Amino acid sequence: MTLNVRLRRLWLDVHLWIGVGLLVAVVPLSVTGSILVWHDQLDRALYSQRYAVTGSMVSMPVEAYAAAAEAAFGDRAQLTQVRLPQKAGDPVVAVGRIPGKPGPNGRPRSLNAWIDPPTARVLDTAEVAKGFTMVMHRIHGTLLIPEVGRKVVGWLGWAMLISSATGLWLWWPRNGGFLKGLRWRRGASTLFNLHHMVGFWICIPLAVLSLTGVYISFPQTSRAVFGLPAQPP
Repeated sequence: MTLNVRLRRLWLDVHLWIGVGLLVAVVPLSVTGSILVWHDQLDRALYSQRYAVTGSMVSMPVEAYAAAAEAAFGDRAQLTQVRLPQKAGDPVVAVGRIPGKPGPNGRPRSLNAWIDPPTARVLDTAEVAKGFTMVMHRIHGTLLIPEVGRKVVGWLGWAMLISSATGLWLWWPRNGGFLKGLRWRRGASTLFNLHHMVGFWICIPLAVLSLTGVYISFPQTSRAVFGLPAQPP
């Protein structure tokens, strides 16, 4: 057996076992990532009462919105900031910190109040971390694994990158040019041919997604590798 054949066999084993290992994790990451593309639209559809403003003009002083939020929070949270609308049709959003134990990933728990800009009437209050889209964010970013979830997702990103690289190497025709690899019939099985064809076209997008996921999961290490200044703590 030649060195090239042995190397190909090794890469095939690596590619197959990574694929098997990633199967369970890639499905929730892919589904939640697709859902989060429509984050704002989903929020408006699921929590329409928060966006039922009577107008877009911020006609009240900030103090009026702060007072309305404090009254809505009561003893549940202490007001920390008031965010004015970024575009027409958005509510004023007040944020308060909930005392007690921290929330997911050790972050402080916060209570939001959505306020009508023209009237300073509170439209809704809720702990954002418990909302649907934020749960999707946590699944996508940590797989709901306490403490080490973000690192686990980062290492899955490295695994997907290796899978993309080994898949491209295995796809490349051994005898013939690049165009030969684009042919449908690379083997006797329809599934084999489908895997070769689809795998090639998603290889580069998957590699880019994997690298960006790794960067988000290991920001300080990634910035050091690329020679970028570290983010302030």
